[in-house]
Amino acid sequence: MTREPVPVTPWLASAALMAACSGRQPDARAPSSIMAAFVAHPPSAATVAEAIPTGVAAPDGGLYFVSSPAGIDAIDTTTGTTLWSTGDATIPVLALPDIVLAIRGADPIDAAWTGPGTLVAIDRAAPHIARSSSRFDLPLARHRLLDVRIADGALVAGWHARGEPGALTAAPSPIAGGLRVDLATGAATVLEHGVPDAVRAAVAGQSLWSPAGRGTPVWYADGGWSAVVLAPADRGRAPTLYHWAANGQLTTARLVEPADIDRASVDSVDAHRLYLRRCDRGDPVRCELRVLDAATGQPLAVIADPAARLEPPYAYMAPVLVATQSLAAPGQRVLVAFDVDAGHERWRRPMAPRAAPVRRP
Repeated sequence: MTREPVPVTPWLASAALMAACSGRQPDARAPSSIMAAFVAHPPSAATVAEAIPTGVAAPDGGLYFVSSPAGIDAIDTTTGTTLWSTGDATIPVLALPDIVLAIRGADPIDAAWTGPGTLVAIDRAAPHIARSSSRFDLPLARHRLLDVRIADGALVAGWHARGEPGALTAAPSPIAGGLRVDLATGAATVLEHGVPDAVRAAVAGQSLWSPAGRGTPVWYADGGWSAVVLAPADRGRAPTLYHWAANGQLTTARLVEPADIDRASVDSVDAHRLYLRRCDRGDPVRCELRVLDAATGQPLAVIADPAARLEPPYAYMAPVLVATQSLAAPGQRVLVAFDVDAGHERWRRPMAPRAAPVRRP
């Protein structure tokens, strides 16, 4: 079954919003700038978030930082045990060796929030002091950051926003853009686009597969940008990975033959990996999850289909696949760490409900 992307409308914030300052006072325990926490041990190269469901992984893989009822929990990747928690932010977006960068926003569900956002830098060392950037405002009701990374002394990301239906009206079309937060001053700038103009022009008019749950079909991958294009082929259209490197060079890799397009889907993507689900035509049908390099399409792992028990988005850090699982109660889920080599779960923990309540006027 093919998937077409949800229409996304570019949006340009007003000058006032592009450098908005929060009415909230900075954390009294620390300076208003996040420079002190960041510059002490800056990354030696561009740093990209290692995303997992509802959070991020630490650079060394020893901790996951995930949204929780308390705000953010730091959990041991082996046992799932909570080692410490903070209420200073709600959505982790990038972990560095000494700090966690996170969003403070209301009603966090599935890495999205409502209302204004504030970037917060939280010390990983006790007492986990937090420093706040200036506030930024995005349109519509619910927002999430995508493709979070650090470049040239700033946190850089795309954002995706969606609205909610009114009593008698449909939900407005989703909107996408970019965000830059200077790590020395904390100044936040909302940008019209989160994807380079050349890449947007290259995919304009193309039929694309939009990864499930992401909202936008183009993503940041290994220093460049990737998309799955339904490219013309001898017997139809073939899902093909297009990757534009930082220098603009395009490489392609066919993911699925035209005859098999109805038996494949891109279930999830991140900065390093693409998760392709493929099924055979047997009886019973057997499926597998192929973990591919997000820039080259080269296979990294093949996992027996987890769809019966685990759901995207996925995060594979060998040998563990992190995913979610729905429970019998409507909207209730757990976060699961599944050891692929051993064939069993390492741990599971509760998550926020799947759906946010619909707010009616």
